Amino acid sequence: MHWTLPPDEQAIVSQIARLASERFAPRAARYDAENRFPEENYADLREHRLMDLTVPQEYGGKGLSSLAFALAMRELAKGDGSTALTYNMHATIMLIIARLGSPEQKERFFGEVVRRGAIFASLGSEPNTSPSAPVFFIETSLRKVTNGYRLNGQKHFCSFGNAADYFFAFVMMDGATRVRDGLLSVIVPKGTPGTTVIETWNAMSMRATASHSVSFKDAEVREEDVIGAPGSAFTSGVGSEYVIGYAAIYLGIAEAAYDFACEYARTRVVKPDTKPIGHNPIIQRYIAEMSVLLEAARQLTIHAALTPGFGSPERILAVNQAKYFAVESAMKVTDLALHVCGGRGLFKDYPLERYYRDIRAGVVMNPSTDTLLLQIGRAELNLPAPQG
Repeated sequence: MHWTLPPDEQAIVSQIARLASERFAPRAARYDAENRFPEENYADLREHRLMDLTVPQEYGGKGLSSLAFALAMRELAKGDGSTALTYNMHATIMLIIARLGSPEQKERFFGEVVRRGAIFASLGSEPNTSPSAPVFFIETSLRKVTNGYRLNGQKHFCSFGNAADYFFAFVMMDGATRVRDGLLSVIVPKGTPGTTVIETWNAMSMRATASHSVSFKDAEVREEDVIGAPGSAFTSGVGSEYVIGYAAIYLGIAEAAYDFACEYARTRVVKPDTKPIGHNPIIQRYIAEMSVLLEAARQLTIHAALTPGFGSPERILAVNQAKYFAVESAMKVTDLALHVCGGRGLFKDYPLERYYRDIRAGVVMNPSTDTLLLQIGRAELNLPAPQG
């Protein structure tokens, strides 16, 4: 598959690759061990004016193409998967505002990102609901009152935690019975009365995402902070765009594991042998299998990013296939990397055990592997998608 990036986009991808390798990668183990949000990484992103990758150019942002953004996330993930994962959520919110926001909302919120690097956290998941259920529903409700709304409910897996400047929450209009009729997106500034971040995140993987819970109790939402019409976020197709970023992120982590395994194979000597273990045919087979899996995942991810038609069935199918295969391949690659490195690969001194853990989050990261397979199967059989 032939493709090239324009020079300006390639320069941005290269800049992110340098930051990821020179600054983010050396910090990743510490943030993982301390279960702490990577403040320094985001300070670097702000310093280099890189918080606006998906803000449209007419509003002062970079306005990266889907392909350039995927390649940027892949490079970012090589340095630190948690930073890449959180950034993908922030970037997706910019796409939603670009598609559904009013001109006034775009000026205001994009301006916040471009001028001061504001962080937007995505709040979709809830303790009692699941996007993989036969009928998707949201409990968090928005009730109309004089001069605005009141927001009530609880979200979990809310990446960024207290580091976010704005919470972008998916909620249901009070009294609505179907997502396609009542789903709304609202923006709640940090510090809004009735909004509480509950520090619950202590997970096996992606530990530096600070994916805490957020509670809303009669939190005030202004009219001008409601994005789009009821149901528009569900029916517009915008929800599939973040999947490309996830495919690229898990691919990037797997590539980092592969690079580590290759370097280990080139340099590790086990006595009484005098040559590195890479001369062993078994190790060569492991490396070869990893290489083929990664190349296939790269091609599917690039194909998804290049498939035209925002929200079209063809694009949604392509991005679903890319995320599914990237995650499955990444799990296999990290397994094989562990075979190459042996018991030493489990040491905290090496990054492989972190790559191994972080990759496992991809199976349940919405859309989960099970959900993706159902969506792909329906598409291939020309069956209608479930009605929310």
